[in-house]
Amino acid sequence: MLRKLFDTLLAKNANNNPPSVLSETAYAGFTIRVAPRKDDNGWRVAGEILRDDRNDESSQSVTFVRADVFGSREVAGEMTLMKAQRLIDEQGDQLFTHQS
Repeated sequence: MLRKLFDTLLAKNANNNPPSVLSETAYAGFTIRVAPRKDDNGWRVAGEILRDDRNDESSQSVTFVRADVFGSREVAGEMTLMKAQRLIDEQGDQLFTHQS
C-alpha cells in the first residue's frame, strides 16, 4: 500500500518536469514510452503506457514512476521497459480504468 502511494506521488510530481523519451516500443497492443528520470542518485525508472481507443478515436495514457534508481540512463531504460511489460501483462486494459 505504501509502495502504491509512493509511486502515485512520484508520478504526480514527475508531470511537472517531463523527461525526454529514450525509446518507444509496441507491446501486446500498447505503446511503451521509456523515459527514465534524472534523480539525485542516478536515473529513476519511469515511462508511459499508451492505448489507442478505437471507439472515440483518442488515445489514453498512464504515466508510471518507480522507486528503482540505476547508475546509467540506459540501464534504467531497460528496467523501465521490463516494468512496463510486466504492468501490461498483469493489468492490461485495467491500467486505464482507475484513472482520475
